[in-house]
Amino acid sequence: MGTFSSDESLGVFDLDNPTEAATLQRKLSQRSGRHEVFLRKYRARRSPAQNRYWWGVGIAHMTLCWACSQDDAHDRVCLQFLPNAREVGGETLVTPGSTSDLDTAQFNKLIEAVSQYAALEHGVYIPQPNEWPDE
Repeated sequence: MGTFSSDESLGVFDLDNPTEAATLQRKLSQRSGRHEVFLRKYRARRSPAQNRYWWGVGIAHMTLCWACSQDDAHDRVCLQFLPNAREVGGETLVTPGSTSDLDTAQFNKLIEAVSQYAALEHGVYIPQPNEWPDE
């Protein structure tokens, strides 16, 4: 039997809010047939403006530190600041983590850590988000 994915989000609901919980229950009751339901804790994701800042300012300045492409700078930042270690065949393998796994608070901490690193280790000043005119 083949699998066909037709993912549809029902939205974000505060289950502590009786009105929102009832709305979710109503939306679920309108469905028929077999469904797979995923439930995960809501976390704020970075905004498009944060993403533009990350690539246009933060990563762009890291290319100056390391004389490399933006993709290489991003990979190096993720390896250095978001290392993902796991055991493979008895050996520890460290790969770059992902910025998309971060919530907004964690992402802001990463920006601060990268800015401090660039300044202390390479003498490169990375303008802060409030110093960058996002157009």
